[in-house]
Amino acid sequence: MKSERCIFVGYKDGIKGYKLWNPVTRTVTYSEDPISARDARSRADANQWELAMVDEMESLRKNQTWGLCKLPKGRKAIGSKWVFKQKVKADGTVEKYKARLVAKGFSQVEGVDYDEIFSPVAKLTSIRMVLSIAAVHDLEIEQMDVKTAFLHGDLEEEIYMRQPEGFEAKGKEDLVCRLKKSLYGLKQSPRMWYQKFDTYMLEVGFERLNSDHCVYIQRKGEHFTFLTLYVDDMLLVGNSVKMIQHVKKMLSAKFEMKDLGPASVILRMQIIRDRSKRKLWLGQQRYVEEVLKKFNMADCKPVGAPMPVGNKLSAEMCPKTHEEMEDMVKVPYASAVGSLMYAMVCTRPDIAQAVGVLSRYMAKPGKEHWNAVKRVFRYLRGTSNYSICYEGAETGRVLNVVGHVDSDWGGDLDSRKSTSGYVFTLFGGAVSWMSRRQGVVALSSTEAEYMALTHASKEAIWLGRLCGELSFEQGPVKPWCDSQRAIQLAKNPAFHARTKHIDIQFHFIREKVEKQVVQLEKVDTKENSSDFLTKAVPIAKFEWCATAVGLKRKIGGAALICGSFPSSGRMLGLWNTSGSLVSHTGLAHVSLEESKCDPPFRHLQDRPHLQDNFSSSSRTGFDYGRTQLDDRRTQPDVERRTLLDVRRVEHRSAFGRARRSTKLDDRRSIVEPCSTLDDRRTQPDVEHRTLLDARRAEPSSTFGRARRSAELDVRRPPLDDSAELDDLFCRSLFKADSASF
Repeated sequence: MKSERCIFVGYKDGIKGYKLWNPVTRTVTYSEDPISARDARSRADANQWELAMVDEMESLRKNQTWGLCKLPKGRKAIGSKWVFKQKVKADGTVEKYKARLVAKGFSQVEGVDYDEIFSPVAKLTSIRMVLSIAAVHDLEIEQMDVKTAFLHGDLEEEIYMRQPEGFEAKGKEDLVCRLKKSLYGLKQSPRMWYQKFDTYMLEVGFERLNSDHCVYIQRKGEHFTFLTLYVDDMLLVGNSVKMIQHVKKMLSAKFEMKDLGPASVILRMQIIRDRSKRKLWLGQQRYVEEVLKKFNMADCKPVGAPMPVGNKLSAEMCPKTHEEMEDMVKVPYASAVGSLMYAMVCTRPDIAQAVGVLSRYMAKPGKEHWNAVKRVFRYLRGTSNYSICYEGAETGRVLNVVGHVDSDWGGDLDSRKSTSGYVFTLFGGAVSWMSRRQGVVALSSTEAEYMALTHASKEAIWLGRLCGELSFEQGPVKPWCDSQRAIQLAKNPAFHARTKHIDIQFHFIREKVEKQVVQLEKVDTKENSSDFLTKAVPIAKFEWCATAVGLKRKIGGAALICGSFPSSGRMLGLWNTSGSLVSHTGLAHVSLEESKCDPPFRHLQDRPHLQDNFSSSSRTGFDYGRTQLDDRRTQPDVERRTLLDVRRVEHRSAFGRARRSTKLDDRRSIVEPCSTLDDRRTQPDVEHRTLLDARRAEPSSTFGRARRSAELDVRRPPLDDSAELDDLFCRSLFKADSASF
């Protein structure tokens, strides 16, 4: 809550923490952590906070961070501040009391206290590339963290700081601290840390990649180790456990390190591996759910796409009156878009186009813009467990990076500039993507595609260099484009009259095509996976694009798909890709052979357009039972989907009557196939109620007649995860006589 304005309404009972009212989210929050050293010493747990401060001071003295001296004339000493934080375990108990001394770097003077402050970090594309290679080649992925990383940097400037509050040296209270090493809060601390780390890595035999200065590689014969650095977070990837352990010891000898073991979370991205199948999922479900909770959207109603087709935003929607501006001042628009942007750049290319459009109105957002932000939240509510999946057969030292390019000509209503979009995939998952408004106005769709090809080609060249420096072979990267005219324009420079007004920077692609650094290929518009990066598309096309770039759902460590029981056509089940019926826990209860049922993907042989979607695991929204398994069961409006809510299951013994009642939200489409029903009666208005009376059948057993009736209800489903099948449904369903199915 530090970045939001709240109203002080009192103190929390037992401690001096502030009780705050957030007028935006309309919730009461508490400042659980102390806000100053005096506050920490006045709390019931003051002893723990005091020990944390003592540990921090001891660490600084051990590191020889400063020395005491008199303040020279004409110089000004900056202040310092204590920052406190309780580290909490997953069960809510306190794991550690942490105190950190930070310098008030905002009072530093440029040219006096600092000059250069830039510090590189590993590109997220590089991290995804390394993880995708590690997944398919079954490499080891280890993680390490540097403790107090910024304290290792050696300062070049002369900086003075007042002694920390409560830890002034006795008899030397008038002296100040002359900083010898960098401290948290100083503007140049990140740069000093990186220089110290980079120098050491080169000394011990690592090579720094020219394509990314925060990616290092060390080779010893056939063994190798990759190291990626993002401030103080490290990933170690290699084909030798012994070599990785040696690197860990080497780093621990120089810096104070924390060995985190096999990588599970990096930069709030969850890493899930299935080494037996050589698969790796990279997602941000926890982060997305935290963001939804932060903006009071955790219980919102899900939608199928982040932006609806035909709904375009413009500056005309910005507030014009004073009252409208006052209303929007209370809305955390910038914070919400920033939270969405981090998810987008890490693992969610499916919201790139929406976030790119929303970010254009940061300065003066209107109500329509805020409603568009909330729609993206609603989309994330239903797809929070989307993850990028990397899988495939090992190809030795040869990689095959594939790209798709597209543009939306004149899509921006304010400037009539076009939008460029591209996505590059490796081993079935996206590693690099972009959705950005072009800098100049294109006079035709060909020019817009031509400029988009230039942007994609620059990224393709960089990806090729990165692959080469990682000791892998990558031929000319092939960006696939759906504009034949743009491809001809890049290959044939003879069209001078048509291109003389185009900026010379965009003709960069011609040289690269001529030198065969980049090979342009034609792709059908229907098969262009970058289409959803440039404009809002129908849900069917949107989900196809998401699947094509490797976005899949993860529940309980298994990708799932939806389907109905083909023998009876009555119920909807959840299968994993290995062919087992599963419940909401993700655990298999009964195999397909035992249930006498076929998985839904066996019924897609005559539907190639759906078969392709399921071939790389599921993209269907099984959290809410969305499915397109049968074209006959969907309404013409492709924007609508099915929400299934299996609520009640009542099963009795085989000697009596077995009754099962379900509730379906059929406001969007009818799910269950009725090919085996003897009597089917449907009311005309499916938007209000549909009643299906199941056939009455005599089972082959001697226990009598079993009657099963299904009632379809059109009421809205609840917003929780009750739409998932429960264990009782799976158990009771298959206790019935198999002959009745």
